[in-house]
Amino acid sequence: MSAQKQTPFQTIEQACKTTGLSMYYLRRGCWAGTVPHVKSGRVYYINVPALLRSLGVTTEEPEPARPPDKTVYMGAAGRPTP
Repeated sequence: MSAQKQTPFQTIEQACKTTGLSMYYLRRGCWAGTVPHVKSGRVYYINVPALLRSLGVTTEEPEPARPPDKTVYMGAAGRPTP
């Protein structure tokens, strides 16, 4: 998703671009009731944050990787080896 402010409800075409899911998948999901949406007249508005939560996709940034702790290997004599 882009860094722009996202609206929670998007048309199928907009949600397709935002999520990367196909228009076919989103349309069929609306008809089957598996994609969270609202219908206004003939237009389906998909609740994108709820859809991403139901798919198990998080929108949060992952935590940065920490460097590993320094590991000291002990030789047979009990002294650290380089």
